Amino acid sequence: MNREPWKFIIIRDEKTKEELSKLHKGASHLSNAPINIAVVGEPDVSPDTWMVDVVNATMYFVLSAYAVGLGVGWVAAYENETAKKILGIPKEKVLVTLLSLGYPDPEYKPKPKTVKSPEEVILYEKWS
Repeated sequence: MNREPWKFIIIRDEKTKEELSKLHKGASHLSNAPINIAVVGEPDVSPDTWMVDVVNATMYFVLSAYAVGLGVGWVAAYENETAKKILGIPKEKVLVTLLSLGYPDPEYKPKPKTVKSPEEVILYEKWS
């Protein structure tokens, strides 16, 4: 059964984007993007699978945006009470993430990132 336990709040208001951009050290890009999106989970709609469903829907959104040439910034805003208040999100709903959406700056160069080797994250047959 596909209950779609999520809501996407589209945020275009400059003041709101500015307020949200100050809530997290990695959220400054929210104020510069034309659109922000708050991804909200609804545990009451699908108690057993809501988190997996919401994150999957968010990743499909991100991939779809990328496919049409848009850039997306992801802010780990999980259950930020101030953001929930700014956006009027009910107490029983869960703010999962905030996204910035727009055309990427062609001059932007991401900082080099280190990732774990496959040997560090892949296990065979059982936990070892």
